[in-house]
Amino acid sequence: KRLELRIDFRIQNIAYRELKEEFVARRAKAASIVILDVNTGEVLAMANQPSYNPHNKSDMTDFSVLRNRAITDVFEPGSTVKAFTVAAALETGLYLPETVIETSPGWMMVSGNEVKDLFDYGTLTTSGVITKSSNVGSSKIALDIGAEPIRDVLSRLGFGEVLGTGFPGERSGVLPNPRKWGRHVTATFSFGYGLSATALQLANAYSVLADNGFRKPVSLLKLSNQEVKDLPRVQVLKPQITVDVREMLRTVVDASRGGSALEANVPFYSVAGKTGTAHVVGDSGYEENLHNSLFVGMLPATNPRVVIVVIVNEPKGKEHYGGQVAAPVFSRVAAGAMRILNISPDVMSESQKL
Repeated sequence: KRLELRIDFRIQNIAYRELKEEFVARRAKAASIVILDVNTGEVLAMANQPSYNPHNKSDMTDFSVLRNRAITDVFEPGSTVKAFTVAAALETGLYLPETVIETSPGWMMVSGNEVKDLFDYGTLTTSGVITKSSNVGSSKIALDIGAEPIRDVLSRLGFGEVLGTGFPGERSGVLPNPRKWGRHVTATFSFGYGLSATALQLANAYSVLADNGFRKPVSLLKLSNQEVKDLPRVQVLKPQITVDVREMLRTVVDASRGGSALEANVPFYSVAGKTGTAHVVGDSGYEENLHNSLFVGMLPATNPRVVIVVIVNEPKGKEHYGGQVAAPVFSRVAAGAMRILNISPDVMSESQKL
């Protein structure tokens, strides 16, 4: 039988190059990138660092470089989960995008533990919780609706299960059962702690948001036109909820609305996405100065065609937030992918408007 990957060599080349450049510049422990076709579920590109030359393995001493980390390595997804927390809140009917949530003074005590934001964001809407990536806001939502609705959404999106690519060593991650959880665990769950996922799982979950709530299989292999037509598509989120969440995710890269990831913008294209910055677990709990930096985005936001996940593990230096480390990689790779796939721009420049 004919065996053909869907990997687009041109996009793969850009993804590999840009990821390696950031990996080296940040002196990171590792890094991964996944680019997924929203319409078909096919993987257009997938790269990892550190890497190796498959034509010359004779000098290899570190065999961990052979792992396809995007499929085999799991991590806590951090604030990228807030999109799903908000989706769960909208599903309950208790929240609308404009529902007001008070986050002052920028921190709160939950069962004797502090949950805090980078700044005191004051009064936010549900949408604003995404824009500012407010831990206090997402915690208040979770404590109001409970952890079960959030877990239910995550389960429907494929967290905690193997996606079935057939790749050796594919991991399912962990999606725990929240029935006996306390308030603090519920709060931190809402912003991505206490569960684990692979980069491919995260891309797959965001592709559901991009595709109006439809979930489909992920494929490393190229699908025929008939196979694409016959894809099992399951509606796991209501279309309107995904439209609302995508609109919220657009504010993350919007300077006029105080977004936290302006470096994820792509010239001439609208972007919807989310940052994530998660502390790394060490021998004695979470490490204060070790982080994983993430950005997940889709574009064009008006009619998403691709989803891109970038994760940089343990970057060194002063910058470690997802908006600083991972978002610029997303922007450069996304710009190249749009050009290669010949996807029409949906945002006019000021000169074009004139």
